[in-house]
Amino acid sequence: MRVRSVLLAAMVSMGMSAEQAWAEPEAALVSDRGGFLVSSGTVGDGRLHVEAGVNFERDKRGAMKSRVWTTPASLRYGIGDDLEVRLESDAFTRQREGGTGADGKQSGFADAAFGIKWHDVHDGTAIDSAAWWLSMELPSGSRDFKGDGLRPALYRVMEWALSETDGLALMPGIKYDRDASGHFWSGALGGAYNRTLSERVGASLAIEGKQLAGPRHGGNVVTSTISLAYLLNKDTQLDTGASFGLNEHSPDFAWTAGVSVRF
Repeated sequence: MRVRSVLLAAMVSMGMSAEQAWAEPEAALVSDRGGFLVSSGTVGDGRLHVEAGVNFERDKRGAMKSRVWTTPASLRYGIGDDLEVRLESDAFTRQREGGTGADGKQSGFADAAFGIKWHDVHDGTAIDSAAWWLSMELPSGSRDFKGDGLRPALYRVMEWALSETDGLALMPGIKYDRDASGHFWSGALGGAYNRTLSERVGASLAIEGKQLAGPRHGGNVVTSTISLAYLLNKDTQLDTGASFGLNEHSPDFAWTAGVSVRF
């Protein structure tokens, strides 16, 4: 394992709470942007989160090189204090591949996914906070990026507070996926260390197993990720992060930046 990967060990979602939002009655928003993991919290009854950004991904496998730009966006709406519905997508996507004598370029829209998150554990004994996240990918994208059929996934998000500023998170999951060879089951597992650096700044160090599958279905996709978040105010957060692939099936490098706004 490379030195940079070791330095970026552990993992957690980009849930930065910013210490009760500077003593205001309502806490600061908790965004799910910045990485594969999500927070265990929901947006709150009648509240809407708009989370959007831009991602860049670079990979090289033998003679092949690829560059992918996406514009991920998510809408999260609260139904009660512990339930939210979600609609998310990588949205507009531009991909370029080359290295075998002919370059290929594709542009279009990625599939969308509908989801539900249920925050069922508050201040628990074994787990401080936990939620179930059910997601269903829909074959709704452009021809070059459209998946095959419905692809459901279920994740369990668990978080532990180590202190007022430090926390750990773990998110295992399972997905019923489909590719050119047919249906298959894949797993997922992520873990992170989360730290609040100040009232406005938070950081996350993570290892994210976004896909755990056999080589026939794309192999294990595992990355190490470092993320930073900055609260402009209790309803607006900026974020950025970088990821590094840990094996041959994972993208070599990825970068993201985005904004989350609560209404």
